[in-house]
Amino acid sequence: MDGDSTSSQRGLYDLRHKRCVRMLEKRVPLGVASDIMGWSASTMAKVEERYGHTDNQERRAAIDALSSAARWDRERAQRRTQSTREEKCERAETP
Repeated sequence: MDGDSTSSQRGLYDLRHKRCVRMLEKRVPLGVASDIMGWSASTMAKVEERYGHTDNQERRAAIDALSSAARWDRERAQRRTQSTREEKCERAETP
């Protein structure tokens, strides 16, 4: 019996966690999510620490986007440099 009770409690915890994460992913303000979840104001720091990992995922996505843009800019600059070098070589070869 105790094993079933523990599994049930864990399942309910997982559902609450998933519900909270989904609200935060949908940009529900943390204070509103806290109210819906029934948390007191005194536990907000713990709640933010526990459920704030969605912000980390967003930060990673933003960094990845910036990295992609920087890579594109770098490749574009390299193509321009290569093109300029080729033009200079062609001009030097032309009598």
